[in-house]
Amino acid sequence: MGHCLSVLESVKKEDENKMFDMPLENITNWLSQHRLYVLIGASITALSIIAFLTRRYFKKTVEYRTIKRIVKGWKGQFLNNVVFPDGIDGYIFIDYLIKLPNLILVINTYNYEGYLFGGENVDQWAQLIRYKSYKFNNPLDRLLESIQVLKDRVRDTRVEGRIVFANSGSFPKGIPTGVSLLDTLKDDISQLVNSGQEIVNDAIWESLKREIELSPKCIPLQAG
Repeated sequence: MGHCLSVLESVKKEDENKMFDMPLENITNWLSQHRLYVLIGASITALSIIAFLTRRYFKKTVEYRTIKRIVKGWKGQFLNNVVFPDGIDGYIFIDYLIKLPNLILVINTYNYEGYLFGGENVDQWAQLIRYKSYKFNNPLDRLLESIQVLKDRVRDTRVEGRIVFANSGSFPKGIPTGVSLLDTLKDDISQLVNSGQEIVNDAIWESLKREIELSPKCIPLQAG
């Protein structure tokens, strides 16, 4: 593959200036003469896209199964890809809304690789991957907004939240409060459940589900 890329590079450097000055017929002839290289380049691009989509699907599948297994261990229920009215003519989006024995848990997930840096009071978090740095908004802000919307609906029920990052990410300077990696989520949820004696009323959960069912579904809703 490296040899193919080198050949493509040399062809590109040699002919790219000529391409812009060619009439359509000449461009067609050029493509015909170099169709092997064009096909190789297209194939490499297609394979890269397929590999990326396959990897992303695999990660989401592992995430879904892990969360489902944890919730099942607590005899809980969950909804995936939730669209919920925020009470002011808008909507909040929740990756996982979970009913546990003594609380309702909001989980938003992020598949970020590499080294991650952030804190509860830091507006912009950072991802360092392959010597490049990328900024992203503090995910806890969105989580806290979702928690508050739900608390306004179920005032006598405990509502908590977690941000969950894939195992391919790590926090070398310490993981912020309210954040888990997928591998630590089971223990983090256990601590939440074991820290209170409240009981979630089934009627409250069913009421939330009915309200969610009336919301527009931007993405498929799955129950577990």
